[in-house]
Formats: sequence, C-alpha cells, structure tokens
Amino acid sequence: MSTKTEELNKKIARQSFEAIMNNNYKLLETITDSKKFSMYFSGNKAPLDYSGTVKIHQGNNAAFPDAQISIEKQISQGEYVTTFLKIFGTNTGVFHGMDGTGKTMKTNAIIQQRIKKGKITEEWIECDNLGILQQIGILQDTEIAAI
Repeated sequence: MSTKTEELNKKIARQSFEAIMNNNYKLLETITDSKKFSMYFSGNKAPLDYSGTVKIHQGNNAAFPDAQISIEKQISQGEYVTTFLKIFGTNTGVFHGMDGTGKTMKTNAIIQQRIKKGKITEEWIECDNLGILQQIGILQDTEIAAI
C-alpha cells in the first residue's frame, strides 16, 4: 500500500475522533462503512455494530461533556491505523448507570482501525476502564499486587 494511502487513512482516523468528540455523527457516517462496521473492546463479549458504537460514544460524551483528546502518535501500515490517545474530562453525567461525580479522569487509549477504500470497517479499543472508574469515584481505588 502506498504512503499516500496510509497518510489518507491516518487522516480518516483523526476525522473519526474529531467527529465523535464533536457529536458530529453525520461526518462519522460518511467515513465509516456502517453496514460492515464492528467495534471490539475489552470486557464486551461480542463486537458492537455501528449503531451500538454510536450509542456508546453518545453516552460517553454525555458523561464527560468537557472531554478532550490528544493524539500522541499514529502508525499506519496497510489498511490499519493505530492511534495512541490521551483522554481527559470531568464526569458530570451518568456513566455506567451512576450519576456524575464531578471528578476528573485522565487515561490513555490505543485504538486500531481498519480502513478499506476510505471507510472504517473495524475498530479495536484498549483503554484503562478500571482506572477511569477509580478516578471518578465509582470504584474504590485499590492496590493490585503484581503476580
């Protein structure tokens, strides 16, 4: 795959994050193959389809309305783009069924997207969800001993 295509794929990946952060789901739909799309993330037994993914993002945006992301690094190889993000925000809305706590969180995420013919078809997300729940006070901060 050409460097030009890989650079375009990185741009599409960045557009997807901007669309989600700005609740611009019309833009997200134009760069996603919504009929074939699947999102995989830790703790979920089965991948989400496009509409399930949008619901997750809308819920997260409502829970952390001031959330910001910082793209730290992107690597593109063939159809795949891996993006390293820093995410921070204040929990003022309902998150995992719990009312907003007013506490802030900061975490890192690694997101890999498969982009075929200019459309995102798959996405894998790794994020420290336990750390987020601890930071915003939903779960107690406990020490986890190394095994």
